[in-house]
Amino acid sequence: MISVIMATHNGTGTLPLTLEAFAKVRFPDERVEFIAVDNASTDGTRDLLEQYRKALPLTVLSEPRKGKSFALNRAIAVAKGDLIIFADDDVLPDEQWLVAFCEGAARIPQADLFAGQVRHYWQKTPPRWLRRLAEEGRSYGGTPIDQPEGPVKAIFFKGANFMIRRKVVESVRFSERPGVNFVGTASSGGGEDCAFVQEALSRGHKAHYLPAACVRHVVRPHQVGVYPVLQRYFRIGRSMTLSDPEQFDPRGARILGYPRYLFRTVPRDVLRALRYLITGDSHAAADELIGVAMTCGRAQQWRKETGAVARGCR
Repeated sequence: MISVIMATHNGTGTLPLTLEAFAKVRFPDERVEFIAVDNASTDGTRDLLEQYRKALPLTVLSEPRKGKSFALNRAIAVAKGDLIIFADDDVLPDEQWLVAFCEGAARIPQADLFAGQVRHYWQKTPPRWLRRLAEEGRSYGGTPIDQPEGPVKAIFFKGANFMIRRKVVESVRFSERPGVNFVGTASSGGGEDCAFVQEALSRGHKAHYLPAACVRHVVRPHQVGVYPVLQRYFRIGRSMTLSDPEQFDPRGARILGYPRYLFRTVPRDVLRALRYLITGDSHAAADELIGVAMTCGRAQQWRKETGAVARGCR
């Protein structure tokens, strides 16, 4: 049996598209169940999910604690499948999505975790630099468009589209640690998907990339632009510090609680981005700015973490 798990918080903007796409997916010979978890929604998400119980073998659960990890762990506890697929509430799977995952699991018995491909469904035409970033796997949770099938590291796993064998969750769950457990606010770094995979790999499980198991991530009009991209990379940077708090040397000199060298490198990189913009190389400019955003996110979370440690030692 295959279990498809999806967490959703106030998802009425994209859920109809996703659920309609689920209903058109070709089922493999194995039985399939869909488990949707309404994660503390305040809109009509629950009612919308209930409407699709006739079109899909769908179980609808509620998780009142806001946090994606809470919702995913709630679904894992009731999932019956030997294979468990994780999807988001804003993806459109290809018709052969489930078949590709199922065939991959049968063909590659040595792997226990399978990353699927993530392309994009643009609801507003993106600028060229943004489309290029997406094709490189550097925007909106996408994977590199030219990534071949084969063994991969945790970084290639996207929460919108991956599969595991049941034995993985016998010892691993999604981190419910504040900051890693994504709650959709500025205080949340996210990264529960990567942390989950990293923990599984550390326990000896093998990972494999299956580009044939493909979904398209819905990118809404308000998400297309420079600011949403930089905001996402700032959050990624915060998540990186949560998973590796030693990346900045706490013994180094600080200014306002931040590592001193940032006051040299960040302005330098911003000026470099401006030079690229002036010469018309918007992709190179974006490349510099997302690096700055990620560095600033890492530094802010490091300042928060080290400040908390310092206060606790008084």
